[in-house]
Amino acid sequence: MKRDNLVFLLGEIQSMAFVNPFSCERDEIEGKILSHLGWVEIPKAVNLKFTKEFNQVLHWVKVAEESLLGGMAQSFQSALQAEQMASLAYFSLFHELVDELDNLIGSVDGDTVANRKLYRKIESGIRLRGKLVGGSRSTLWGNPEHLFACFYQLRRAFLCL
Repeated sequence: MKRDNLVFLLGEIQSMAFVNPFSCERDEIEGKILSHLGWVEIPKAVNLKFTKEFNQVLHWVKVAEESLLGGMAQSFQSALQAEQMASLAYFSLFHELVDELDNLIGSVDGDTVANRKLYRKIESGIRLRGKLVGGSRSTLWGNPEHLFACFYQLRRAFLCL
């Protein structure tokens, strides 16, 4: 991904991560991202829980993440850029786990096997994205138990609105 597109996307994803997911503002941010970056054929399977627009945004998030992890993160040194990269990492990991979170929330009794698998996915996601969060002020990244709980509650609130 070109640097100017990456700078743009980092700012927009940070905004999107903290806006009400049901608001017009969320739709405006999605539209802005798609207007700027465009539409491409998504090579991987999309999540049917999300709109085609949001699946396209998630595609761009993955492309950005790959670019950053592939070495571009080193060129983002400011405190703001560190926070933006951390927001992208959290956003990406959360949306990667939506199906597992939904299954866990929907289960009648606590499935400890599913809990452990999901926890391991969170640990793996943390390791994979460590370079993106290292320069931020967040202590949450170093605490997978708390991150699990936060992701669970965030998704639960979304589903039980």
